[in-house]
Amino acid sequence: MTIFDNAPRSASATCITEVEALKVDLELLKNNSEYFLIYLKLCQLFGTKIAKRLRYLNDVTVESFKEKLVVGTFAINIIAMTSLYAVALQVLQKLKSFFSNSTLVTIFVLLGFCYFIFNMMMKSGYPLATFGLTLKNWKKSLFESILFTLPILGIIVLIKFYVITFNPEFSKISLFDPGAIFQGKHAFNLKTYLLALNGYIIFVPLQELIVRGGIQTALQKFLTGSQTKIRVGSIILSNVIFAGGHSHISSGFAISVFLPGIFWGWLFSRQKSLLGVSISHILIGVWAAFVVGFENIF
Repeated sequence: MTIFDNAPRSASATCITEVEALKVDLELLKNNSEYFLIYLKLCQLFGTKIAKRLRYLNDVTVESFKEKLVVGTFAINIIAMTSLYAVALQVLQKLKSFFSNSTLVTIFVLLGFCYFIFNMMMKSGYPLATFGLTLKNWKKSLFESILFTLPILGIIVLIKFYVITFNPEFSKISLFDPGAIFQGKHAFNLKTYLLALNGYIIFVPLQELIVRGGIQTALQKFLTGSQTKIRVGSIILSNVIFAGGHSHISSGFAISVFLPGIFWGWLFSRQKSLLGVSISHILIGVWAAFVVGFENIF
């Protein structure tokens, strides 16, 4: 830079050991014809370096603006989804009485969420793999999801056993109760049971696309702070939204959804793929709702 503007350097250096410093006499290079070719070569060399730095700075600036645009788009989508949910929640309260399993009613709201989230992904400029839509390392993801999920299935049984053993209000409830999804309003119907079971299995990947692929990924990219703080914050905030989508059933059910959601958020953060977390969600959800019958203690 001194070659071009004849001013002090914009950076400084501090020596921590003894050094030998060499000084270049620029005036000699400029004014003495014997060294003029050296001066021209230096101008060419450092001129090229400065040009590269300017191009890099331009690229960084453009990328920064792009990320700000994505943040703005994300914020708009979140506001839109929150408004949609606030309205739909009132409708769900009225509709839930017409369904044996009120969880199925949320499909309409979450499909709206899915539209907004996927629209955000497509307009973000990032590859879909960024949001977990990838089969990379699918065998490892599948193995880990099953391995980490098995202990949770056991914990679910232990929790229900504890509740029905030590709480007189639930003492007559069976430990395994597939009919719990009917919530005592209707007799067990195999056709309805299988329909709800298959609908749940199909619908889980959409939930994970919304919560993990969309919301958690966006929060993890745009929250500020240390990597650990960003990771933990994105997992917690995304699951607050996810649990809120189940609050119309009951507050207890929302809490029970929030807790495994923390695990799924961690698993997604680890694997960067929706495959493993979707399999884990299906295993836990089917086990808790359609085998153990967790709903009848809420």
